[in-house]
Amino acid sequence: MSLIILTKSPISSLISLENSKLITKRLFNRVRGPGAVVASFLRGLNELNISYLFNPSEKGIKNSDVVWVNESIDALSWAIKNKQQKKIKALYTGPNLVIAPPDAGGIIGSKEIDKLFFPSQWTKDFYGSFDGEFFKKIEICPAGVSIPKREITGDRNLVIIYNKKCSNTDLVKFIKSKLTRLQINFVEIIYGHFSQQNYFKLLNKSKAMIYLSDSESQGIALQEAWVRDVPTLVWNRGYMTYNNYRWYDEKMGAPYLVPTVGNFFQGKDDFEKSFLSFLEKLNFFMPNVYVLGNLTDVICTKKILKIINTNNYE
Repeated sequence: MSLIILTKSPISSLISLENSKLITKRLFNRVRGPGAVVASFLRGLNELNISYLFNPSEKGIKNSDVVWVNESIDALSWAIKNKQQKKIKALYTGPNLVIAPPDAGGIIGSKEIDKLFFPSQWTKDFYGSFDGEFFKKIEICPAGVSIPKREITGDRNLVIIYNKKCSNTDLVKFIKSKLTRLQINFVEIIYGHFSQQNYFKLLNKSKAMIYLSDSESQGIALQEAWVRDVPTLVWNRGYMTYNNYRWYDEKMGAPYLVPTVGNFFQGKDDFEKSFLSFLEKLNFFMPNVYVLGNLTDVICTKKILKIINTNNYE
């Protein structure tokens, strides 16, 4: 029995659109979202010395194998078909292959899927609002982050504004204007327009980060800041939209934010007060301690392995 991890269909050609997208992501160092989840799991497996096969060909997969599909609807379609034909033993998938259950023809609701790995409680609740059966199949398994080497960079006097496709452009302009007036040394980075290495370099120079995202299913970039001891002030819009459907959650902006890693703010009306209060508490936050105890690669990988072990894999 082997653990098989698929981010593309085992019958995809090297020139397929799916492969081209994966290659482009890696060439330009844009492994975020589902790709970052896989990367964390692979690092965790390697650190734990757990054997696995990553994207083997169809010939390399046996009927006794356990398959986890991530990133690829094509791979999930292949796995469902092979589970039906008893050519694989068990099938796990997630997170974030589709936004909502009706997407991609409702494939995520297939009875052939043994368990769904989801990043947070609100994403599970959101799916359950479509069909209560999802509550039985979804396991909350956040991805971890790697523990960086300590880097000595002198005084940390920078504040990062992390703009993750924030739809409230007036809020972004307002915050930059306020920081300028308060004589705060800041830099804005925009999701999709920077490399991970440059992000890490900025974090090592930073005392804090302001995070602006309409919603977060987990917030890996936040965890990457916390593990480097950078506390965060996070905009919490409080809802996400899907077509004409709106889903509310009190921690929509950062599901794993706790008082030891940072604070929330709601908008322009409370930003300045929240920011100044946040700055006063910088020396009392302990974001690195929180991540080391809850959100490392190994901790999160062990949680997934426990679920797989309980069901099928030994």
